[in-house]
Amino acid sequence: SLFGTLNLFNLYVALSRSSGHDTIHLLRDFDERLFLSAHSTDLLAEDDHLHLLDKETQKWWVQMTTDN
Repeated sequence: SLFGTLNLFNLYVALSRSSGHDTIHLLRDFDERLFLSAHSTDLLAEDDHLHLLDKETQKWWVQMTTDN
């Protein structure tokens, strides 16, 4: 579940919004092994799919702007 638990996704989001270690405040304990856990294969597959769609959109846009 993505709600109510700390996982790699929400950990990444929280840390990426930080401007440095001075701005990170831990409000509760967490299992440090979380940093060593594997990524969700579903999320990795979706990321690959979005990357492919991005490439296709860029190719389409170039064709649209050069055909005129």
